[in-house]
Amino acid sequence: MTGDAARRRAASPVHDVPGPDVPGKETPSVITPRLLSEHRTGDAALLSRGRAALDFSASVPRLLVRADEELRVHDLPAEGGPVPPPVAVFAGAGTMPFASPVAHDLSHAVLYGTGAYRIVDRSGALVRELPMAEHGGTPVTSAVWSRSARGEPQVWLAVPLDPSLDRTVSPDQGVCLLRLDAQGRPLDRFAVPLGDGNPGVAPIIGDDGRLVAVSALGSLQPVTYLAADEHRLTPLPGHHRSPEHKPVRSRFVTVGKDDGSADFDLRVHDATTGAAETVVTLADLLDSEPDTDGLHLAPYISWSTGGRLDDDSLVVVVEDGDEDDWAAPDALPYSHWLVTGGQSRGRIVYPAPHSASHPGSARLPGDGTWFTADQQALYRWSR
Repeated sequence: MTGDAARRRAASPVHDVPGPDVPGKETPSVITPRLLSEHRTGDAALLSRGRAALDFSASVPRLLVRADEELRVHDLPAEGGPVPPPVAVFAGAGTMPFASPVAHDLSHAVLYGTGAYRIVDRSGALVRELPMAEHGGTPVTSAVWSRSARGEPQVWLAVPLDPSLDRTVSPDQGVCLLRLDAQGRPLDRFAVPLGDGNPGVAPIIGDDGRLVAVSALGSLQPVTYLAADEHRLTPLPGHHRSPEHKPVRSRFVTVGKDDGSADFDLRVHDATTGAAETVVTLADLLDSEPDTDGLHLAPYISWSTGGRLDDDSLVVVVEDGDEDDWAAPDALPYSHWLVTGGQSRGRIVYPAPHSASHPGSARLPGDGTWFTADQQALYRWSR
């Protein structure tokens, strides 16, 4: 870090900003949230390492922890306290590069390793094995469980294209997003084009189990497609990707930039038409709080965290792209912002002792609350 950057970072109010004394009260530009629960667990540190995830597909939030030989599922009770023992354990080696590898009813899970997905039941028995897709020599790992209109578990997997079925996309230019029931029987498929960069596929799935949209996650030019009809994907304008896996009341969020734009923006889309009903820019956020000097060195709206708080509100996360700190990403400042009715209401400043901590990512179940984490605990917040 340069000397100038270090001086500015040391003065950054992200790390220790006094806010209102009473939780839940607001000034015109500073919002102090209310702590609903604290879930103490050393596994919270694994969230930033790709070995744990928060899953909001069930009636209660869950912490998923990927150990060497098993996938552990912990419910997070509303009252907080130490994270209880797992409600389910799925045995098997592998890693967890996706957010929802477990069915909401705990009947099945997806494990993966050596280029293949393995759908297993609670006993650990293999239900079906399928190959993972590749693009440009890079695995495209995506497995997201949802539920059908009748509440039955189903899973979406990114698998190789079948030239006899997926004729709209060349086999070396995309992947197939395949929907299966819990027994591994195919139900539906979409051919998804992929561009350059390290690719990924993130489906956005409605409460009825149908595909609403899908983000093709390239590091250079991500694209979000609207599932306009049963088997056709229509690209939305710009190069945007979604941090969400499900819409909130028929709307979903994307983050990205238009051609020629220098900065990311956040957009709220109608899930039926894809139209952008709300656009939030970095300038909108920073202009809503007069004193943002030294807050960030090279700020941008995060594409991997934040999203819909409820039907009318968003929690927007701003990260820092200061190249001097790329070698130590945990040291980069984050800031969280509240947007309601399409207008930025200011920065979220967490009450003591959290005001002096690194806020990190914000993970949202879409019910008006959000989670943050440090090395030893998960925290659930509301306005």
